[in-house]
Amino acid sequence: MGHLGWLALDDGDLDAAQPLFEESLRLAHSVNAGSRVLTSLEGIGEIAAQHGNPARALRLFGAADALRESSGAAIGAPDRGRFENRLAHAVSMLPTQTSKTAYQAGRRLSLESAFQEALRQQALQ
Repeated sequence: MGHLGWLALDDGDLDAAQPLFEESLRLAHSVNAGSRVLTSLEGIGEIAAQHGNPARALRLFGAADALRESSGAAIGAPDRGRFENRLAHAVSMLPTQTSKTAYQAGRRLSLESAFQEALRQQALQ
């Protein structure tokens, strides 16, 4: 499902991408599929950025990045580059300190808290 979310996002269809990432997140969380949770958090974060909510995007990006580090999940060079581009775009939308604060707040989230954050705020896009 997450892959379908990325395809919809690449086509600029945020309305189609959002429920795909959310469902992917729920499914991945229910079976403890950590890497799928991370990519879904990133997808929902990208949608938040495109909807003009860079602080939310940075929290979700920070959570995904920290959870990836703590789990030892590898990210390939192409995916790392795309993640860094999404991160840089969200950072550019806010003052420097606000960006850092939002990203660090995300890095402090537990997996469960990041899951809740991604789904709780969906209506606030």
